[in-house]
Amino acid sequence: KIRELRDMMNLEVLDQIPVGVSVYDSERRFAWGNKAYQEFYQFPDALMVSGTRGVEHVRHLIKIGLYGEGDPEELEAAALERFAKAEGLLKDFTLPDGTIIEMRHVPLRSGGRAILHTDVSVFRAQESKLAETDPLTGLHGPSIGTRQILALFQSSQLTNTEVLGLRLQLRRLASYEAAYGQGLTNRFLRRVIQRLQPLIDENYVFARGGTMDFVICA
Repeated sequence: KIRELRDMMNLEVLDQIPVGVSVYDSERRFAWGNKAYQEFYQFPDALMVSGTRGVEHVRHLIKIGLYGEGDPEELEAAALERFAKAEGLLKDFTLPDGTIIEMRHVPLRSGGRAILHTDVSVFRAQESKLAETDPLTGLHGPSIGTRQILALFQSSQLTNTEVLGLRLQLRRLASYEAAYGQGLTNRFLRRVIQRLQPLIDENYVFARGGTMDFVICA
């Protein structure tokens, strides 16, 4: 009875966490899922019954658009193939409302599978912002800078105008960092950019191209 009580307490705790948890047995039958799991995907109570075939959950997820567009049978086959893999799987899926759910598969000793479902929408948005913006200088990063330069070239072809590009390279930045440390070097770099920005038209492309490289294009 102590073990049963402990198991009940563990399930109660799992029902309160914001991470979805679903457990399937070795025959791909649904064994248990917490409230977050049900709420993420709006599962009806009938599909939350222990013993429900896992494929019924897959079909519901296809119906709500979790796996994107495509032939339902092909989407179902791909989902079941992912489930069958023995190694741990980690993959993002986007709900129709834009919520990004990270699924992490955890194989169980019994041959079954536990899947953790985490809402990573905020984290992915932050990662995307960091990828597009240089956190040190506040300038656009290489990826978005490249897209803006390509847009300038496309526009110049349509208007038959020229594009002027300037590459600014701080060659001694590495030796400066070795001599004075990263903290002082970062402050120096920010100061350089702060002095340059007022001199550059806001319509120009001003982006970081690499560790010591900056690009100005107009």
